[in-house]
Amino acid sequence: MGKIFKTVELEQAVISEAAEFNAELYAQAKLLEDQWGKAPSAIREQVAAGKGPHKFAPRSESAIEFDISGPHGDIPLRLFKAPSGKPNGVFVYFHGGGFVFGNRSFQDPRMMEIAELANVDVIAVGYRLAPEYAYPKGADDSEAACRWVVEEGARSHGWTHFVVGGDSAGAAFALLSMIRLRSCGLQSKFDAMVLNAGWYDVSQCASIRNSTNRESVPTLRDMEMFAEHYLCEGGDATDPDVSPIYAELSDLPRALLVTGTRDIIIDDTLLLAGRLEMAGNDLEIDVYEGGEHVFQKFPIEMARICNKRIAEYIRLATVSA
Repeated sequence: MGKIFKTVELEQAVISEAAEFNAELYAQAKLLEDQWGKAPSAIREQVAAGKGPHKFAPRSESAIEFDISGPHGDIPLRLFKAPSGKPNGVFVYFHGGGFVFGNRSFQDPRMMEIAELANVDVIAVGYRLAPEYAYPKGADDSEAACRWVVEEGARSHGWTHFVVGGDSAGAAFALLSMIRLRSCGLQSKFDAMVLNAGWYDVSQCASIRNSTNRESVPTLRDMEMFAEHYLCEGGDATDPDVSPIYAELSDLPRALLVTGTRDIIIDDTLLLAGRLEMAGNDLEIDVYEGGEHVFQKFPIEMARICNKRIAEYIRLATVSA
């Protein structure tokens, strides 16, 4: 573990800025009403209207929207073309939101930055959300999107190098898609994974269970409700197809794992790093002091540093593959 564990060196000013931002985030969250008194669909509308602790940038008009066929109906995709017009490959991205919230357009600025800095096309996947579409529908959509990218997408767009990744629940779907595609060898088409603040254990890791007396966004209750909604139609939280931390993890693409020390699910990333290494995979892990859950979306210097690091990892993966 020592050879792969890396605590990112940051200036104290960067760490202090993140701490100040986190304090304001927690203060704002306390002022909000209990979101779980409403249906998830109503909460999504509230978040879309900017009435929550997370503020999202406006949708970019530069994205190309289209649908592909999936096992449960059409799957909407959002494509950002590399500004160079000559991409090295494609990055497939799955958004976060506890399998319940989120949207393929909420991280538009980050996807546009990756397209430019990594010189890749970017596909953001609009997978189905629970509880309306509970397990396994979102996972099925994610697998189908990855399969489409390396098959039909590759033929129509000329892609030859592929990286998959995501945030939080989206990171779990990225990993799970590679595990599922391994049965037919298609995971070998992917050059790398970028797994950020992943939620790989829906049965709840120790850092979630021990978060009762600490401030965090999301909270312990949020994580419990996410799991309840995701499995509302059945499913075992320790099933490897639900929680990929329990899966057999050999023969997967190399990976960059990212987390922050304030992340409520930091243990998922740390445990996954050890299990991936023991299974013989190549990986790197970056831990950011004071980083909250998916801090990369926040307007702080730590996010800018991390996002550039991720883009460079994707660029090198698609250039040197």
